[in-house]
Amino acid sequence: MKFFKVLTLFIAFHIHAQDPMGVHFIDVGQGSATLLEFPCGTILIDAGGENNSVVDGKERLKSYLQDFFKRRSDLNKTIDLFVLTHAHIDHTYGAQYVFDNYTVKNVITNGRTFGSGKKNQNAIQDAIKELAANSDPDDDIGYYEAIADDIDDTGETSIVIDPIECANADPQVHLFWGRMLDRQGLNNTEYTNGNNQSVVVKVTYGESSILITGDLEEDAIDLLVEHYESELDVDLYVVGHHASRNGTTIELVEAMTPEIAVMSFGDPRVTQSWTAWAYGHPNVDVVEILQAHVTGTRPEKEVWVGDGAKKFYPIEVDKAIYGTGWDGSISFEAGFDGTWSAPVFKPTKFLTGSSLINVNNATQAELETLPGIGPTKAKAIIAHRLANGEFASESDLLSVSGIGPSTMSQIRDLIEY
Repeated sequence: MKFFKVLTLFIAFHIHAQDPMGVHFIDVGQGSATLLEFPCGTILIDAGGENNSVVDGKERLKSYLQDFFKRRSDLNKTIDLFVLTHAHIDHTYGAQYVFDNYTVKNVITNGRTFGSGKKNQNAIQDAIKELAANSDPDDDIGYYEAIADDIDDTGETSIVIDPIECANADPQVHLFWGRMLDRQGLNNTEYTNGNNQSVVVKVTYGESSILITGDLEEDAIDLLVEHYESELDVDLYVVGHHASRNGTTIELVEAMTPEIAVMSFGDPRVTQSWTAWAYGHPNVDVVEILQAHVTGTRPEKEVWVGDGAKKFYPIEVDKAIYGTGWDGSISFEAGFDGTWSAPVFKPTKFLTGSSLINVNNATQAELETLPGIGPTKAKAIIAHRLANGEFASESDLLSVSGIGPSTMSQIRDLIEY
C-alpha cells in the first residue's frame, strides 16, 4: 500500500508541476511585439515598432529575441506560431527580420495586402505560397487567414492556430476576429479601417489567460463583445491600439474582468512624428477606465498620460496597469494554476547612443536627439554655455531660455554635466 501511495503522490506532483508560461512585452517604441514562452515552444504576436532618429524598434526586437533564444537554446530559434494582427507598420516593421532569421512553423494574418505595413506582410504571405507550391513538402509553413465571418461562437482553432502541445501543459489558442467580409452594420469608414480588421487572439494556459485585440476600434469592439462576450473573460488584457482613446471600451473591460493590463506604446519623450507623443498615447480616459476596472495592484507610480496629441501630464496609477513607454520591456510568469508573478522590468536605453549626453560638450546635433530639445533650444544651450561657462547643475540649465520644468522632466535622466 505504501508503494502505491508514494507512486500516486509522485504522479500527482508531476501532473501539477507544469512550468509557467512566460509573457514578454517587448519595448519596440510606438508599436507592438508580444512573445509567449512555453516549456516546449513560442508564439510571437506582432513584430512592429517605431523608427526614427532616436528609436529603432526593429533593433530592439532583434536584441530581445537574441537574448531570449540564447537563454532558451533548447527552442532552437524556432517560433511555432507567428501572428500579424494587421498590416500596419507599427505591427509589421520587424516581421521580415523575424521570418528570415528564425524557423517559423505557422503564420496567421488577416490576409490583407494593403496598409502601411503591407510590404512585410505581403512578403511573408507570398513566401508561404511559394513554399507551398514547390515540390518539397518539408519546407511548407502552416498558414491561416483569419476571417471574422468564419469564426463560430466559441472562437476558431486548428493545428495551425494552436500548434503547441507540451508535456503536461497544453496551451489553448483561439481566434475571435480577423478580416471582415460582411460590414455587420459598420459604415464605409469603419469597415474599410484596417484597424477594425485586426486578428484577435485569446491564449489560455491552464487557469491563466490573455487577450490581444490588435488595433481594433470601438465600433468593431462593440461587435466583438456582442458576438463573444462569454468567451472574453481573461486575466491579462493587452490594451488595444496602444491605449488610444478609441481602442478600449468599458463594455470590453467589463467582459474581460482583467487582473492585469499592459499597454504597448512608445516613450512620450520622443517628440517626433509617428510616436506616442504625436498620438497622445496612452490616453488618459483609457487609463482611467483601467484604473476603475483592473483588479490587481502595483506600487503607486507617477506616469505621463496623453490628453490629445502632443499634450501630456502626470497622474498616479496604483492598479496593475503597465506600459512599455513607462516601464520598458515587461515580462510575467503565468502559472498553470492561474497565478501570475510580479512583473520584471527591463528598462530600455532611451537614446541610440551608449552614453548620456554631456550638456557641457555636446554638439547641437547631439543635443537635438534629446526629447523636447529641438534646434532652437539646442542653440540656446550652446549659446548659454559659451557666454557663461559650463553647467554645474540642473538649476544652471533651467536658466537657459526655453528650458523649463516640463523639458527637464523629459531629459533629466538622459544628461550629465
